[in-house]
Amino acid sequence: MSLLQTAALEATRAVLWTRTDTRNALLCSLVPGAVAATSFATFAFNEGVVKWWADIHKPKWSIENIRISSAVDLSTILPLGFSSYLVYKYGDGYTVSALSIYGINMFLNLVKIPLAKSRDLLMLCKTSVLVHITALTMAFSFYRIEAVAGLLVLPYTFWTGYHALLAHWIHSTHADKPKKDL
Repeated sequence: MSLLQTAALEATRAVLWTRTDTRNALLCSLVPGAVAATSFATFAFNEGVVKWWADIHKPKWSIENIRISSAVDLSTILPLGFSSYLVYKYGDGYTVSALSIYGINMFLNLVKIPLAKSRDLLMLCKTSVLVHITALTMAFSFYRIEAVAGLLVLPYTFWTGYHALLAHWIHSTHADKPKKDL
């Protein structure tokens, strides 16, 4: 596709955004919003989790306060709903695999909640790596369908990379300790 054709397609897309699209994009934002709110409530308001996070030995580069980490989590995951709607709207048949990866990523995020609460560091580490891999795949597949959608996923992708590195570091540091000592 030539540069002129691409510019014409982008201009057409801007004109074709309707109130229905706005409504649908907001509705699509409910999925990551619910996942983020559940995660935020678990990690920011559960005193047991907050105390565990404050007490566990972490690397110097990590965010000390779990409430701040949860707020960043919330802010990076919220654009995914809008991004997924852009993929759905402009995907032209290529949306099934991209949106399936998105769904798997949201599911894995929910799986991390009970793993963190139970202090299962090995499974939390593995799940965090899977979340990051699916986020990378999602960013790439969204970008191939709609560039803006892929770019909106990038902050989330970087944040999941941070989570994966942190989970790996914590697991490798505390691998020899029983759960009750964490």
